[in-house]
Amino acid sequence: MPAEDRQSPATPPDARKSSERAGARRRLFLALAVLIVGAGLTESFTRSQEHRFDQQYRQEVLLRAAAIRASLEGALNETVYLANGLVAFIRSVDPIEEENAELALRAVFESDPHIRNVGLAPDNILRYIYPIQGNEAALGLSYANVPTQWPSVQRAMQTRKTVVTGPVALVQGGRALISRTPVFLSDGRYWGLISIVIDIDELIHDAGLDATVDGVDYWLQGDTHSASPTAPAADTIVGNPNTMARSPLTMSIDIPGGTWRLIAAPVDSWARPHPYLQALRSGGMALSALLAWFVWSLLHGRALSVAHARRLSETNAQLASAITDLERLTRNDALTGIANRRHFEEALEIAWAQCQRQRQPLSLMLIDVDHFKHINDSLGHAVGDDCLTEIARRLSSGIRRAGELLARYGGEEFVALCPLTGHAEACALAEHLRRLIDSQTFSPHGSDAPLQLSVSIGVSTVVPDASIHPRELKVRADRALYQAKANGRNRVWSLDPKAG
Repeated sequence: MPAEDRQSPATPPDARKSSERAGARRRLFLALAVLIVGAGLTESFTRSQEHRFDQQYRQEVLLRAAAIRASLEGALNETVYLANGLVAFIRSVDPIEEENAELALRAVFESDPHIRNVGLAPDNILRYIYPIQGNEAALGLSYANVPTQWPSVQRAMQTRKTVVTGPVALVQGGRALISRTPVFLSDGRYWGLISIVIDIDELIHDAGLDATVDGVDYWLQGDTHSASPTAPAADTIVGNPNTMARSPLTMSIDIPGGTWRLIAAPVDSWARPHPYLQALRSGGMALSALLAWFVWSLLHGRALSVAHARRLSETNAQLASAITDLERLTRNDALTGIANRRHFEEALEIAWAQCQRQRQPLSLMLIDVDHFKHINDSLGHAVGDDCLTEIARRLSSGIRRAGELLARYGGEEFVALCPLTGHAEACALAEHLRRLIDSQTFSPHGSDAPLQLSVSIGVSTVVPDASIHPRELKVRADRALYQAKANGRNRVWSLDPKAG
C-alpha cells in the first residue's frame, strides 16, 4: 500500500475549532473553580478572624463589667463590715448610752462617703440616728408600723444576716439603698436593728457605671427580694432594659441578702469594624482572582509557550534588576552614593577573616568632617548635604586599591577599610586623603562664598588573631580620631599599632 494511503486524514477545521472551544471551556472552568475555592477559603478565614475579634471584644467588655461588679460588691461589703463593728460595739456596752451611740454612729458615718445616715433601733424602734439634722422626724419610728419596711426587717431577723433593700426614693432627693443588720446579744436575745442608708447614685458613679460607658450600654437590675414593696420586682437601678435585645453579657452581683444582675452590650453591635479584616477579605479575593488568572494563563500558555517564555524572561529580568537596585539601596548611602555602615560592617568581617588567615595587617581610618555642625547651623542642612557629597567624592578618588572600601559611618563621619595595609602605609594614605579635602575650597549651592573644608582622621592598624575582637580596631581608630580633634583638627593621628 502506498505511504500516502497509510496517513491519518487531516483534522477537519470544524473539529479543530470545536476542540479549541472545548479546551477554552475547560480552562475557564478550572479558573472559575480556583476562584470560587479561593474566595470561599478567604471568606471562611475572614469570618473566623471576625469571630476571634468579636470574642476578644466580648472578653474586654466582660473585664470592664467585672471591674464594676468588684467595685459595687466591695463597697456594699464594706458597709456590712461597718455594721458588724457596730454589732460588736452594742454587745460590749449594752445597755447603750446616747453619748456613746452618737460617737459610734458618727465614726461609721464618717468612714464611708456613700453613707447618708446611720441609725440604731433597739426593739425595732429607731432611737438613735446620725446625723440628726434633717432626720429628726425619723426618731421614734417603729418598723413594725411601717408596711413598706417591715418585711425586710423580718427577713433580716429570720436570716440573722444583713439585708440590703432598694433603691428607694429619698424625700431630700436622690435614691438610696437601706442596709439593715440584726443585732443578737451574746446570750442569743434579739436586741434590735442597725440601719445604714447608702446613696446609691454616688455608689454607682464611683464604680464607673452609667447607662453608657465607652460605647457599651449597661443595665443594672435589682433583685426580687431586695426591691422595695412599692416598686416593681427586679427594678431597674441604672441603664436601659432594651440592652437585653443585643445578645448581652450577664453577670450576678452578690449583695447582702440578695443578688443584682449587671447586663452589658455594645451600643451598636458586637461586630467591630477592623481595617485588618477588610484588607484581609479584599486581599484574599484579589489573590484568588490572581490565582485563577494564573491557572487560566498557565493552561492557555500551552498554545502560546513562546510568547509566554519571552514575557517570563522579561519579567525575570525586571525582577532581577529590581533586586539588584534594592540590594544597592540597602548597601549604599542614599546621600553620597558610597557604601553605608551596613556594607562596611559586612566588609570588615570579611577583611578581618582574610587578614587573620594570611596573618597580614588590617588598617582602619575614621574620618570626621571638621566643624560640620557649624556649617549645618549657619548655612542650613542642604549646604551640609552638599558638603558631605563633595567630601565623599574627594575621598573616593583617593581610595583606589582593590579590597579597600570607603563608607559613610553616620552623620558627618566616614570610614576607610584597608586590608593588607601596614600602619605606615595607612598613615600615608590618610594624610593623602586629608590633603584631598584641604587642598581646595568648595562652593556649594546656596552659599555666597566658597568653603574651606577639612577633616580629622584617626588611624588604627592590627594584625587580626583570635585574641582580638574586630570592634577593637574601631575603638582604637576612634581614640586616634579623638586625639586628632583634640590637637587642633585637620590632621591625621594614629595610635601605636602595638598599643592597647
